[in-house]
Amino acid sequence: MREWIRDWMELPYISPYDDASDLDQASQEMEKRTVGVFHELLSLSLYKRIPVPILGKFTEEYRFSNSFSSVFTRHSGIFYMSLKGGIKTAMLREAYKGDELIDRDPLLEINDNFILLLAEGHKQRIEKLNLQKQAVENNTTPNTGFPNVMHME
Repeated sequence: MREWIRDWMELPYISPYDDASDLDQASQEMEKRTVGVFHELLSLSLYKRIPVPILGKFTEEYRFSNSFSSVFTRHSGIFYMSLKGGIKTAMLREAYKGDELIDRDPLLEINDNFILLLAEGHKQRIEKLNLQKQAVENNTTPNTGFPNVMHME
């Protein structure tokens, strides 16, 4: 294992943005480039994680091998593979401390606030519907306290 790591570290860096059409798909150089591309893609995502089937959609464009997902287990110091919910998800290990995202994007705060706002609106709607239901059951119209003439028993 140490020998493999040493050999890996000695390989030249190939930028994810460089043309890799001359690299052999099965070469270690191509694997190192693949690791670089996945690292870059995950770094650019908000949550620093992407489901593996979605990453697979980049296979043709970036010339990944058919067994590209083995990169995540072979390089477990860089990536973490989650199987939660039956979906394989590649995560950038350096972006998390435990299960918490270390450097949250400001857009995530906006998203969290939007979700809270929606939840509050839903709660208010349920309360209003319950008040209307109680008013109908009490044979009065909501907000007036007068008997509901449309509802005859």
